[in-house]
Amino acid sequence: MAYGVQLFDSNGINLVDRFVPSFIVDYIISGSGTRTYAGVTGKTLNASPLNYITSINGVGTTPSAVSVSGNTLTFSNASSECPIIVYYQ
Repeated sequence: MAYGVQLFDSNGINLVDRFVPSFIVDYIISGSGTRTYAGVTGKTLNASPLNYITSINGVGTTPSAVSVSGNTLTFSNASSECPIIVYYQ
């Protein structure tokens, strides 16, 4: 029994073991730069640009970009139209 709960589908298959716990540590809505986060044992730092509104959609907003190396995040062009979500998984 993972994480203190049990959840089964209609066929009796345990669904809890299919999920990977993750949590959000930052939501970047402006600028470019580098941020370093405290490490979390057993988790890996990840980030995803949420390019909802970009120049592709005709709005003229430059898409955001992000890369992760260890616990350091490098990002560019973050905006309220193209935020970056940072999470441990």
